[in-house]
Amino acid sequence: MDAFQRSLIVDCLERHQGRWAEVARDLAVDRANLNRLAKRLGIR
Repeated sequence: MDAFQRSLIVDCLERHQGRWAEVARDLAVDRANLNRLAKRLGIR
């Protein structure tokens, strides 16, 4: 599950050129929750 979430976020980050707010919007999650998840997954 972690690998899937990690690849999904990384793909979105590439698509949105690193803009976290746009990634959160695209994934329909709150930006704070996305940041927390990214830290847990070692992306941020």
